[in-house]
Amino acid sequence: IIMQSAHLHQILGEVDQAKRLYQGVLKEKSKRSSQIVGQAYAGLAGIQFMQSDFHRALKNYDSALKQRDSEKKGFLLYRKAWCLLNVGKTTAAINSLRGLLSNSSLLDVTNGENFKTNKSFREDVSRDYASFLARKNLTQADIDSLAELSPKSVFEQNLFYLGTEAERVGQHNAALMVWDRYLENKEIPYIQRLEIQTRTAKILFDLNRKKQAQTAYK
Repeated sequence: IIMQSAHLHQILGEVDQAKRLYQGVLKEKSKRSSQIVGQAYAGLAGIQFMQSDFHRALKNYDSALKQRDSEKKGFLLYRKAWCLLNVGKTTAAINSLRGLLSNSSLLDVTNGENFKTNKSFREDVSRDYASFLARKNLTQADIDSLAELSPKSVFEQNLFYLGTEAERVGQHNAALMVWDRYLENKEIPYIQRLEIQTRTAKILFDLNRKKQAQTAYK
């Protein structure tokens, strides 16, 4: 009943009341099940996350994940990754999302009850993985991991985003690697293939690699 009341207050935007209830549960956590304790930590972290209090949210997400019976650990890891990114720990955030995308059981946030929800969650995580990677100096391993971990439904979208971001921040060689990997997909429509070849040629021309630029359309 206490947890239901806390969730209701949180949904209604009555965060102070919700926080008091979550904190009350945690004060007596030795008397509570690990599932309830996990819910309390996660609920408190969720409020702090929405308030952009990422350091405290990170601590509470970690505490929730340590509870044996915590629910939806994949979602908790997802939020933890965003906390890490927002406190400046980009590498740790990237590693967190990579680990999540590599674990099919963590990507099941509905206990197998809703395929569409699980599929959507995996797509969202992979998009954010692309976004996180775009904040660092890209390597071939980064690009390969995004290609391998992206669901087929968003494969092209994720690589296109990463390639355009690499271009935008001047990572020309990284952009070329992204476009090479993108073009490995033989199912890409002709118009999209032509656009990527055009982008590749422009980068090569800007790098004064004119002979290679001339062959980009082959």
